[in-house]
Amino acid sequence: MKRLSTLSTSYALFALGILLYLLSVFMLPTNSVTQAMYDLSESQYEFLLFAIRIPIMGAWLVAFVSYIALRQYQQKLVNARESEAFTLITRGIGWFAWGYLIINLLRTMLYGLGREVEGFLPTALAIATYMNVLIALLAFKNISTGVHKLAQTTNVHLTSRQTQLAVLALTAFGVVCCVLVQSRLGSTDLMNTMNTYYLPNWAVWTTVVTPFLFAWFIGLIAALELMVLSRRTQGVIYRRGLALLALGIVAIVIAHVLLQYYRIIIPRTGSLSLGPSLAITYCMYTLGAIGSLLVINGARKLKKIEEV
Repeated sequence: MKRLSTLSTSYALFALGILLYLLSVFMLPTNSVTQAMYDLSESQYEFLLFAIRIPIMGAWLVAFVSYIALRQYQQKLVNARESEAFTLITRGIGWFAWGYLIINLLRTMLYGLGREVEGFLPTALAIATYMNVLIALLAFKNISTGVHKLAQTTNVHLTSRQTQLAVLALTAFGVVCCVLVQSRLGSTDLMNTMNTYYLPNWAVWTTVVTPFLFAWFIGLIAALELMVLSRRTQGVIYRRGLALLALGIVAIVIAHVLLQYYRIIIPRTGSLSLGPSLAITYCMYTLGAIGSLLVINGARKLKKIEEV
C-alpha cells in the first residue's frame, strides 16, 4: 500500500510539473525577436510553441513511465544480490526522467525572466547550462556505478580489446567536441566572455566541457558493459528481458549524450528555433522515447519472472 501511495505521489507531481510547463507557454512573456523573425502575433507564437512542445512532452511522459516500470521491478529485488545495482540504475534513469521536466520548466521560467529583466538573459543561459551538467553527472554516475555492480554479481566484464576500442572511439568523440566548442569561443583568451556561452573561456572548459565529457564517457562505457552483460547472462527467459532492458538503457544514454553534445556545440539562445535544429531535437527525443519503451517492456518481463 505504501509503494502504491509513493507511485501515486510521483505521478501527481509529474502531472503538476507538466501542467506548470504548459501554463508557462501562455503566461510568460513571448520572445519578440522570434515573433518578428516569423511574423507572428502573440497568440500565434504561443500556440506554435505549444504545438512544438507536445511531441517533446510525450517523450518526457514515456521516459517517466519507464522509470516507474524499472522502479517496480527493482522493488521486487529487495533480497536479491542484484538489488543494489538495479537501485542505482533506476535512480539514474529517474534523474533523466525528472531532469527532462525540471530542467525545461526552470529554463522556460528563466528565459521568460531574462526577457523581462534587462541583462539577465546571459545569466539564465548559464544557469540552464549548469543544470544540464548537474543532471548528466548524477544520472550517468548512478547508471555507471549500478552497471558495474551488476557486472560484479555476474562476473562479466568488458574484454581488454573492447575497452581499448571504446576508449579510442570516446577519445575521438571528445576531441571533435573540443574542436567544435573552441570554434564557438572565438578567442584563446581564458578570461574572454564574448562568446555564445556567456561564460569566461576557462569556465567553459573546466566547469562545462570537462564534466560533460566525464559524464558521457562513463555513461557510454556503462551502456557498452550492460550490452555485453545481457548477452552473457545465464537463463534464456531472464536474458531476453535483460536484453530489452539493456538495449533500452543504451538508447536512452546515447540519446541524452547526443542531445547534450548538440547543445554544448550549439548553445541555446533563449529563442525559438525551427528548421534543422528542431528536427535534430525531435530525432534525439524519439530515440530516447524508443529506449524508454524498450525499458518498459524489459522491466515488465523481468518483473513477471520475479513474481513466479
